Amino acid sequence: MQTIRERARDIPLVHKTDVLVVGSGPAGLAALLAAARAGAEVALLDRFGCMGGNITAVGVEGFAWYRHDKTIEAGGIGWEFEQSAKEMVTAVSESQSLNYESDSEGFQLVADRLVEDAGVAHRAGAQTRKTEPEEMMAALVMFHLAGADKPAFIEGARADPQTYRDWGGGGEWNIETSGKEDDMFSPFVYKPFQQAIDQGLIPAHLSTIAGTWGAMHDTGELTYMNLIHLAGIDGTDPDSLTGGEIEGRRQTMLPIDALRQFMPGCENAWLRNFGMTIGIRDTRKIDAVDNMTEDDLRHQAPFDDTIGAYPEFIDGYGIHPKRTLTR
Repeated sequence: MQTIRERARDIPLVHKTDVLVVGSGPAGLAALLAAARAGAEVALLDRFGCMGGNITAVGVEGFAWYRHDKTIEAGGIGWEFEQSAKEMVTAVSESQSLNYESDSEGFQLVADRLVEDAGVAHRAGAQTRKTEPEEMMAALVMFHLAGADKPAFIEGARADPQTYRDWGGGGEWNIETSGKEDDMFSPFVYKPFQQAIDQGLIPAHLSTIAGTWGAMHDTGELTYMNLIHLAGIDGTDPDSLTGGEIEGRRQTMLPIDALRQFMPGCENAWLRNFGMTIGIRDTRKIDAVDNMTEDDLRHQAPFDDTIGAYPEFIDGYGIHPKRTLTR
């Protein structure tokens, strides 16, 4: 095997712990929960933005498919995974045994809760500059739905068509445009979530829940649900990323419930999958010879080395409680 010799260097020490668990699959989750409950300080290192390993990242939803009438119940943390998934309505009866199959997407929420309750921590030469976290572009948690009724959904969207002008209709998503986009169709959704806020189903401070859907498939899948926007997430800080992953998944269940109640065609919709990782739009920026400005973007400034021009709006800044977004 060929090798490369690296120079000796000092590696920053970011965290000390009694027990380090590498990998958050079923075995890793069981190990970290057992150690934390025994009183040890536990840290978890995982390469993905969600926990669960084969259950979530791979999709092996069955955990104990061998259980039958005469099986002696082992109990333990594995059994606790299943019970927690049933309580959070993210499990269904498995086809070949008495087991309950944990939905690979819903189990992300189960794992979040188990690990948070146990108090476990997580961590995964050009000159740069970085915006302060409270001023960074909002982070996203994307998801897809299944089980929607396409004809009913499309009919509902056509009955109340949304345009870019409607993005100024409330909440935190207010825009400035040159006017030419105002009458263009936009797959924007806000009203169901305002109705949910009015009825106390979504907390009032989560007026940031709004955004777009991407495609409505014949199979009943409603994809590219861009509704969750999280302020203050620092994409260069592992702790901030972890907090954003968990909070974003938690918030996702609120608009899904609102869509079921207030959006035609979504009455029987259910969560199909999350994006594998949180969407980060703003971290370090190279301090270049010529830094692009907001004015350059708004007015499609030409440069000698330009290879393409994109829409002239700035997306994602200003998602703060009691504060508006301008583009």
